[in-house]
Amino acid sequence: MAGGQVAFDDVNVLFGLDGASQEILPQRPGCDGPGWRYDDPASPAALVLCPDTCEAARGASIAKIQILLGCETVIL
Repeated sequence: MAGGQVAFDDVNVLFGLDGASQEILPQRPGCDGPGWRYDDPASPAALVLCPDTCEAARGASIAKIQILLGCETVIL
């Protein structure tokens, strides 16, 4: 992050359910499994959870999500 601008290739998401330790959730542009994607890869305005991840979060009693900036994005 330089001058208030987000480096979109240096964003990661930590995700954990029901008290389990949080793990890095991979970016999955095609959402073909658990992960997240940008709403618009060319001009991102939001992070969107993939359907598998969103469903798991909705079914959990506790879901924790943290956005991490500054390290190269894990992409699958």
